Order: sequence, then C-alpha cells, then structure tokens
Amino acid sequence: MKARQIQARFWDDEFVVNATWQSRFVFIYLCTCLPINMSGIFQLSVRKIIFETGLAEDDFEIAKEELSINKKVFFHDGWVLVVNAFKNCKVWKSKSNWSAWQEEWSKVSEEMRQKFNTDVGSDVYTSQKQEIENIKQETENSQSKPYKWKEEKQPEEQRMMTSEETAELKKWADSKVD
Repeated sequence: MKARQIQARFWDDEFVVNATWQSRFVFIYLCTCLPINMSGIFQLSVRKIIFETGLAEDDFEIAKEELSINKKVFFHDGWVLVVNAFKNCKVWKSKSNWSAWQEEWSKVSEEMRQKFNTDVGSDVYTSQKQEIENIKQETENSQSKPYKWKEEKQPEEQRMMTSEETAELKKWADSKVD
C-alpha cells in the first residue's frame, strides 16, 4: 500500500499561503492520490479528479489555472505532472526504487515529456535522472568509507563531566557536609 505524508511546513510555503482554497485542496489531493508515483508524472483524468474531490468544475478550473501559472502542477490530455513530487520523495536511497523510477518514465510518451518540459522550462526526466545519479554516487561513497562519529562541541553547561571532575566535585561536596 502506498503512503504519503504532508509535512506540517507545507502550510508555511509561500505559494500555499497565498493560494485559493481550491488550489490548496487540489494540490494536496494530487500529492496524495493513489496514481501519484515517485516521478510525479502519472495518468489521471480531470473527470476522476472532480469526482474524487467533489469539486464543481468551475472550482477545479480555478485550481488548475493557478497551479499551472505557479508551475506547481501541469495537466495535458489525461496526464498530470506534480513538479516537486520527485524532489519531495524520500525513497531514493534504496536501489530498488531506481529501476521503479525508470519503469514509471518508460510509460510516458516522448510527446508528453516534451509538453511537460515546455511547461516546466527544463527537461524533467534528465533533471530527475541527474539527481538519482548524484544520490547513487553519494550512496556508493558513504558505503565505501568507514563511518566516523562526529565529535560535537557542546556548550560548557551541556557538557558531561569527566570521571575526574565528578570525583573532585564529590570530594568538595563531602567536605562541605562535614
């Protein structure tokens, strides 16, 4: 079963703060609906969106226009691209997800890719692929190096006492009790 999380900071996002209620509602729906995937590009008809959200067609059109103008979501011929879905997906450290991502993109026609690339202003697939390559490299690098604990400097009042300091403090306290 798929699971999605909406971070509490979602409500602090500048777009969300200024968006209409229709856009916020459709955006949350699209980020959590069953068809969404790791790449953020999936097939979903407008009819189904309207049915599942219960919105009037006019309200959906308000959301669709605002989401497109703000480059958050794009709609073309029964396809949807949630622009930051890929970036917000946190499953990229697992190698098994890399091939699943490739499989998702294999279902998207070249024509549809071009339409979304034009909307976004860059090559969506290539950007995501580069990000995965960076994650692969980081993963390989981290696995080849032994883990080293970071020694953090703590403020004096948060530092734990050494055994010598504890013994000295105990000696001082004992001298005061007598």
